Amino acid sequence: MTGKQNFLKQSVVEGAIPGLWVWLAYGIIEFALSVAISKFLFTQSELLPWQWPLVALLFALYAIVGLLLGAAGGAWLARKGRSPLREDHKCLGCLLLCGAFAANLIMAWPLARSEIIALAMTAALAAAFCAALSSAAWQRRTAFLASPAMLSLLLLIGPWVSREALSNHSASVRMAGSLFAIAGVLGAAMFVHRIFQKKPAHPLWRAAAGVGAAILLWTATLVPGTTTLGKAASSAASSASGRPNILLITMDTVRADHVSAYGYERDTTPYLREFARETTLYERLVACDGFTLPTHASIFTGMYPGWHGATRQPDHSSGAPLSPNSRTLASVLRANGYWTAETAANYGYLGKWTGLTQGFEFAEVKMAMHLSDPNRPFYLRELARKALNVAVSTTDFDAYTLRAPDINRNAFAMLEQARNRQQPFFLFLNYMDAHSPYLPPQPFRDRFSAGDGNVKPISADAFVAMRDAVNAGKRALNEPEKRYLVSQYDAGIASIDFHIRELLTRLRELGLYENTLIIVTADHGESFGDHGLMEHAFGSLYQDQIRVPLLVKYPGQHEAQRSDALVSQVDFLPTVLEAAGIALPPGLQGQSLRSPRERDSGVVFADSFARRDLHDNARLRGSRRAVFSGNLKLIVWTAGAPELYDLAADPNELHNLYRPADPQGAALMARIHTWVAAIPSRPSPAQSAKPADNSTLEKLKSLGYAR
Repeated sequence: MTGKQNFLKQSVVEGAIPGLWVWLAYGIIEFALSVAISKFLFTQSELLPWQWPLVALLFALYAIVGLLLGAAGGAWLARKGRSPLREDHKCLGCLLLCGAFAANLIMAWPLARSEIIALAMTAALAAAFCAALSSAAWQRRTAFLASPAMLSLLLLIGPWVSREALSNHSASVRMAGSLFAIAGVLGAAMFVHRIFQKKPAHPLWRAAAGVGAAILLWTATLVPGTTTLGKAASSAASSASGRPNILLITMDTVRADHVSAYGYERDTTPYLREFARETTLYERLVACDGFTLPTHASIFTGMYPGWHGATRQPDHSSGAPLSPNSRTLASVLRANGYWTAETAANYGYLGKWTGLTQGFEFAEVKMAMHLSDPNRPFYLRELARKALNVAVSTTDFDAYTLRAPDINRNAFAMLEQARNRQQPFFLFLNYMDAHSPYLPPQPFRDRFSAGDGNVKPISADAFVAMRDAVNAGKRALNEPEKRYLVSQYDAGIASIDFHIRELLTRLRELGLYENTLIIVTADHGESFGDHGLMEHAFGSLYQDQIRVPLLVKYPGQHEAQRSDALVSQVDFLPTVLEAAGIALPPGLQGQSLRSPRERDSGVVFADSFARRDLHDNARLRGSRRAVFSGNLKLIVWTAGAPELYDLAADPNELHNLYRPADPQGAALMARIHTWVAAIPSRPSPAQSAKPADNSTLEKLKSLGYAR
């Protein structure tokens, strides 16, 4: 090997190592800011077991990119015919990182103001490193910038402070915080560099470092955080002999006609199909609304949304929470000697801010760490993810909720605790694997065919754009798209079914199954182009949105029963309290499921309000209310004509039978007018409640509930 070849090889190796350290340092700082610090400050966030391989993929990619770019830079320096110093390799590695960071921001244009500042900072740093490569004097002046950790902080700190740390504050506070944080990091970099140079620090540098540290500490104190309800002391109350345990399971977003036990063509729920052989299956459960907050509130209070108030209102477009004084199922059971606990995946609308955790001694409502977010383009991981997607699927980066295995892990621990207590328990579980953007875990993801093998996966971003266009009437969902989305939705249902089987098996192993009232249901359904609409929470009351499954195993039940009685989610609380031997509180609008309504005279209701940001869409604005009686269903819309359907003859609601002169339609119209007239004009639970804060709105946006 010639001397020239040896020189080139040495330069390549000497360039690769600094490149590796620069990119790994960036990865560590990015992880610390976006994940580790978020875990510390936002206690509802959790880095889940299935996310660690994704983190490892990112670090592996950063390491490979750093090695390759560093080696290429070393080769470039060698070919310039000069003998590069170690500092040259460091500066070049930092320059290449700046280039990648700038490219990532530019590709995400238009940018937020803090990201424009970050882009300007990146350009200034790149200019400094270019000068350092051309002049030894400039290299000495800018040496403090070539620290990989300090450089990474300088790139990230401005937008991180504005978009993450101070997201709940005004634009002026966020901007000031970003600038002060950048100044603080610069001062700290100079101070640390002088210490390592064993030179006394100038008083100005010490002052800058102190100010920077103070600003960063101040920033940390302003970060909004929530605290998951901790474990309460064990109740002294003991259970009365024979009082049943209560297990309530909601399968978020699961419509009845996609459940095997209801005759769906795909065997999405083989376990629930078997479970139905020893339970009571209710054919006609009507959800009170088309999205999570009001339906769960109705389940927990026994009242319709207009009365409990936890629904959309003119001044609460994201939804108003229950009042702190609300009487919930958990609070009634707890007051009567039950140990109450929950674990829920829907952190957006089942978290503490909603008031739905009231009465639970232990509430585990957490969210998965956001490992990818297109609204945070200042993270290089967004560019890294695109690179990874060439070789491997990166769909799991979009999963923001706890999956069924995570819910079961929490539930198993709760069941162990429940077994050791001298009191009956109420355990509430919420699974979310079927929710958009339909990212079921393996091995369920490939269980059902999407039809055409050429159908490409639909990313989370593409899904949101598609949904908004379909709901605005700008396009229709085509058949290949629908087949793919439904295949993934059904796979999510299959995942829930499998893990319900695991849960109930564990209940049997602990000897708790026989004396437990088990309710398996859903909060609302989902649309896949039905009536020209997609997803949910847009104000629709068609059957794809509000016909949901309900299987109930009463304590000691071993034989299958099927009921075609008209039932509602407001019936759950009376049913549970009746089984527990607890007197029903006044004001309930439901009745026990064991006391079905008269087929010809009994009615149930539903109502739904579109989000305020959707009111510019003529198809979605206003409110809808529905009344059910026998096989008939009347929908009244504040922005359109009434609709009457015979659900026995027309289950897909394709033929509107409403005629003003029709006595059946007129009778139902009178019933709904009487019901609406009784709704409180300002539901008392919401009068003193505060709307969701900015941090909560960010969570709702990640679930597609807000814009």
